[in-house]
Amino acid sequence: MNERVDKKNAKKLKVALLNTTCGGFGDIVMAAKFKKYLEDWYSCDVTIITTEPKKFKSLKIKNIVPLKVKGGGEYSCEYGNYYSTYMNYTIFKFNDTIKYDIIFELPSSTYKFSQSRIQKLIKSSRKDNTYSVSEYNGENSYYDVPLGVGGENLGLLLEDITNVKRHNLIKMPYALAYIVGPDKHYYKGDNIIGESGSTVGRKCIIGFIEMVCKKNYQIHDDFSILVPNWFVEKLLHDPNYKSEFFKYLTKYFPTIILIHNKDNKINYNYLAVAKHKKILYIRGDIFSTPIPRETMISLYKFSVKDILVTGDQSLTDVLSCCRDKNVWYEILDWKHDFALNLEYLMPNKYYQSVRTSCGTLKGYKYNSDYRKLLKHWDFRKRGKPTINGIINYAIYKKSK
Repeated sequence: MNERVDKKNAKKLKVALLNTTCGGFGDIVMAAKFKKYLEDWYSCDVTIITTEPKKFKSLKIKNIVPLKVKGGGEYSCEYGNYYSTYMNYTIFKFNDTIKYDIIFELPSSTYKFSQSRIQKLIKSSRKDNTYSVSEYNGENSYYDVPLGVGGENLGLLLEDITNVKRHNLIKMPYALAYIVGPDKHYYKGDNIIGESGSTVGRKCIIGFIEMVCKKNYQIHDDFSILVPNWFVEKLLHDPNYKSEFFKYLTKYFPTIILIHNKDNKINYNYLAVAKHKKILYIRGDIFSTPIPRETMISLYKFSVKDILVTGDQSLTDVLSCCRDKNVWYEILDWKHDFALNLEYLMPNKYYQSVRTSCGTLKGYKYNSDYRKLLKHWDFRKRGKPTINGIINYAIYKKSK
């Protein structure tokens, strides 16, 4: 099934991408990239059926069909708790008027793939035309289109991102740390006394900031670091965390100013003050509102060499736009296999552990070279034969 595709017949196919997301923007970008690959390669008609139509429209993606919850209300990942193994598609309704030749569920990650359950939503779904697409190095034992690196995986959803326009959000030089933190903080009075969700980020980000400060303090008198909202909350409302932060950084930048957005106004908090001229700006204001993807890529592009991200598509976007960066990566609990394969294939030995993958003084002199990774693990080369086979089979079935 790896033979060439008859584009004349391929362009007659109707393809559906079924995309139900659990917050964030990575699954949206993933589906948008996959749609573009199919349209560029085969000129077929691709529709995205999704719980997040507004996010796709913000990327200017066309041919979007919204999935709505029966009885009204917004979709939440909590709906999946009713089915511990499979996605419950019976909760949705949409205008199912098109007979699709191919259906991709992407990403098939949290739940096991079930074509019979998809058929309850999309009537034209069959066992031989409905396929699962993994997130990178997905946790389930089998996928029809396994994305990721190492083993039988088919590569990363890379793009050729060139001629990036420089943003005007912040002056250079700056570093960027855009990672996941706790889902929720619990307060007693004005102080954080507990949190839920991932705890990796809180130590991870300090390791990165210490490393980039050491690398840059002798070069720049003023230096900025872009940080997520949860980190701002930790600095403002967790005295122990703030003390830990100071312990590592004031030796490089004695004056530290936190800039953040509160009640739609920019606030300046002087976290540390000294007569020394070197100033570190912690910029929590930039990510206080959603950032368009093209602007985010520009922020990646014009940051200093070291950059910290989490999420499959954030990592891929940095590799696509900025191949000279040292990409540091927050390893969430379900991404250990992906990180260990990256550690070998990048190579970056600091991906061996969550303690060092975000950046570490031990990696002070690390200098990346991703040429082999990008050459051998590009889905456009490694994965296209698999998609060719799916397309050719659909053409064959349509001709019957």
